Amino acid sequence: MLGVTQPAATPAPRPWQARLPFYYGWVVVGVSFWMGFVGGGQSWAMGVLSLPMEQEMGWSRSAIFGALTLRTYLGAFVAPFIGPYFDRPNGARIATLVSGTLTTAALVMITQVRTEMEFVLWFGVLGGLATAGQAGSVFSAIIPKWFIQKRGTALGYATMGSGVAALAIPPIVAVLIDVLGWRGTWTAIAVLTFLTSAVPAIFIRRQPEDVGLLPDGRREPLPAAAGQPAPHPFAEQRSYTLGQVLHSKLFWVLLFGVSIGTFNNGGVPASLVPMYTSLGLTREMGVLGFSIYGVFSILGRFGWGWLLNRMHIRWVLVAMAVMGFTTSPLILVLHGPASLLFSVFTGFSVGGYVAFNQVIWAAYYGRGHLGAITGFAWPARALVNGAGPFLMALSFDHFGGYGPAMGLVVVCWVLCAATLLVCKPPALETAPPAPART
Repeated sequence: MLGVTQPAATPAPRPWQARLPFYYGWVVVGVSFWMGFVGGGQSWAMGVLSLPMEQEMGWSRSAIFGALTLRTYLGAFVAPFIGPYFDRPNGARIATLVSGTLTTAALVMITQVRTEMEFVLWFGVLGGLATAGQAGSVFSAIIPKWFIQKRGTALGYATMGSGVAALAIPPIVAVLIDVLGWRGTWTAIAVLTFLTSAVPAIFIRRQPEDVGLLPDGRREPLPAAAGQPAPHPFAEQRSYTLGQVLHSKLFWVLLFGVSIGTFNNGGVPASLVPMYTSLGLTREMGVLGFSIYGVFSILGRFGWGWLLNRMHIRWVLVAMAVMGFTTSPLILVLHGPASLLFSVFTGFSVGGYVAFNQVIWAAYYGRGHLGAITGFAWPARALVNGAGPFLMALSFDHFGGYGPAMGLVVVCWVLCAATLLVCKPPALETAPPAPART
């Protein structure tokens, strides 16, 4: 009607995450920490639980750790299908919740196993299918979307859960075995998994823009125009689609280099306690060695994260690999308590590589399709990573020691460093963030 002023539209209320007195990205980091704690804790617990399981059930060490390898491979098999969901508004929250619940169910069933095949079925098959939606996907596909300039610090905290687990879980598991037996210990791990992995998944959000925020908690976007030099080395990077990435030769070479380094992530930490006991140390000394690894894995996240905030991830990963291949032979030349020095350097290098190797995709290809890219890259990474525990155990079963396996560790570190040195990042091309796919 003429002469009548229409009332102004009421602005939509800001999401509650945007009204908090702190940046919500740190909540996502906290959830990622606990998921990493319980996910990594299951692998680290295996190193201690394998001993009483071998003794009571008469199973071979390679059969037990073979289930861990199968678990990793099956997780990799479903990752390319789950990865794109982490680019959708509610996909990450649903995937992590379902994954945590299924993981809990698998752990409960382990308490009833009587044969090797039953253990492989529950821990390896069902556990493997469930893991793809857990901490690894959050580390690689979600945290880098929430942080750009503070990515190193955020990922250092987010991935620290596995390092804390390496420090805390083995001695706790050793005590629980003495009190509850190995079956009761698996029950305790199942409860912990549900409380720290499934339940907190409801707080996961895909990216800051979904709740009215910007990366790093900034007030304004980083200024960067397409085709112009970036005003800051961590300006918003152009987002490449998965299809564009797959047509790049650089991606395939980079995938090989990053993946070959992950052999050390799975094989060495999971085998630390058996490795030390094979050298004549007591189980308690082996657990101490694992705890030392955990301490320096945590410290490594701070040290490497500090570097990542200041230089390209390529050079940070090269430095980790150099430390890895120069210090890995220590376990073969040191004897007695002095051999625990191996845990110091391994914790620092492997712990850092676990935390930051997947940052490479965001640094090279942007944030917009990170879930799809990391999901596609996961199988190659898991193929190498998952072989680690099995090949380490196979070395012990067939050669009576870990010498051949440690030689392979050195080769993998060297190949990782050499490949990354030749993988020069694409010319820096910045642009406003690509619209998120719905």
